[in-house]
Amino acid sequence: MPEETTRVLKATVLAADNLYKRELFRLPDPFVVLTVDGAQTQTTKALKRTLSPYWNETFEVRVKPTSVITAQVFDQRKFKKRGQGFLGVINVQVSQHMNVETGGEGK
Repeated sequence: MPEETTRVLKATVLAADNLYKRELFRLPDPFVVLTVDGAQTQTTKALKRTLSPYWNETFEVRVKPTSVITAQVFDQRKFKKRGQGFLGVINVQVSQHMNVETGGEGK
C-alpha cells in the first residue's frame, strides 16, 4: 500500500460569532483547540469575556488527503471541570477544500 502524501498546511483560526452563553451573568473566556487527525494539537490564546472572539492565529500542521481538522471552542474558566466549558466544534475534511497530492489551493 503506498504511503499517503503529507503537506504542511497553514491553518488560521480567525474568529467566532455569537458563541453560546452558558451562564446568565458571565461571558466566556473562549479559546480554540485545533487538532489534526486526533493527534497534532495547537491552542489559541484565551480571550476575555466575549461571545464573538477574534483570534487571528495561524498554525502550521501536517495534513494528508484523508486528514480531518477539528476546531473545538472552550471557555477557559470552565475548561478544568470535566464536561464543562464546551462552546462549539467544527470538523473540516481537508480533501474537500484542497488537493494535498498536488499542493493545490481550493477545489
